[in-house]
Amino acid sequence: MSEDPTLEAALRGLEETAMNFALRLGHIAEVRRSYVEQIRETSASIRAAVDAGELSPRRGAELANTMRNQIMEMSRARDLDLGRSLARNLKAQGVTLEAAIARAMGKLQVAGQPLESLTGAQQRAVFEEVIEAAGRSRPSVTRAVPRLRQASRGLWLASLAMAGYNIGTAERPWWQAGREAAGLAGGIGGGFSGGATMGAVGGVWGGPVGVAIGIVVGGVLGALLADHVYVEGAGTADPATRAFVARFTGFWTGVDETGMARALAREHLRNAAFVQRVLRSLSADYGTDADDVALELVTLARTDAALASTIRGHAPLRDTLIELLDHGWTSATEQGALRFLQAR
Repeated sequence: MSEDPTLEAALRGLEETAMNFALRLGHIAEVRRSYVEQIRETSASIRAAVDAGELSPRRGAELANTMRNQIMEMSRARDLDLGRSLARNLKAQGVTLEAAIARAMGKLQVAGQPLESLTGAQQRAVFEEVIEAAGRSRPSVTRAVPRLRQASRGLWLASLAMAGYNIGTAERPWWQAGREAAGLAGGIGGGFSGGATMGAVGGVWGGPVGVAIGIVVGGVLGALLADHVYVEGAGTADPATRAFVARFTGFWTGVDETGMARALAREHLRNAAFVQRVLRSLSADYGTDADDVALELVTLARTDAALASTIRGHAPLRDTLIELLDHGWTSATEQGALRFLQAR
């Protein structure tokens, strides 16, 4: 019997989530590194111009503060949804020149006095501190950059490892490789869509937390949709059952469980191995629809002696039907079908 479809779906969702956050954490680290370098270089060049007499201290402070804010906004524009949301959560907007001067005066212990009342040397020191501060980044955030890179690499490796495991353990690796590629592409697209949507209502959903939720939900839904598109387009992994299953499946209509069960009973009454193969294929590629087909088939068998004989006479088919019907929560109808299968 194929692996648990519920477990496979959960692992696939975990794979898409790991990949989505790996992409974002790596990008956050790169954007932050670039931002730190740019503000440091800008501050140093302005300070050099002030020291050389090319700019007045006041003009240098104005220019440094303006450039710092512009570099911050440009960096945020380069970042992805989660990075932008985290940055805005830490600092909603750039620091005004007045606020930068007030901070500098506080650091130099001249706060509370009008700037114009300070001596020329004190005013120069305040403006120089504004220039220096424009080149400093928040230490706690900057220290996190190496950890973000490590986390990104770890998540990429985990995502690739899960995809590699799925491909390596599949009976038809090439088909599974296509499915993994479709899921990854759909997960990325869905993650961006979900992150953007939740980012637009960030105030309602708590900023970065809401964006992260949007990324997870959008990524999983995008991957599921892409997986559905791939299976419908490529057909089942098992070429022996592909044409038969395709007759009863459609992108918009899903699986016609009743029609498929009746066709199996009518067309393959003497070929129990093929019936079992269809159920296994359906379980692997269509997940939860397999138990519905199994229930329909057993329902038919309860009023069709020939079909009942075929099922009971082929242990692998009977065991497959029992496993499908006994998985997870079972309804009263499914319990009745199980009793029928288990009766001797």
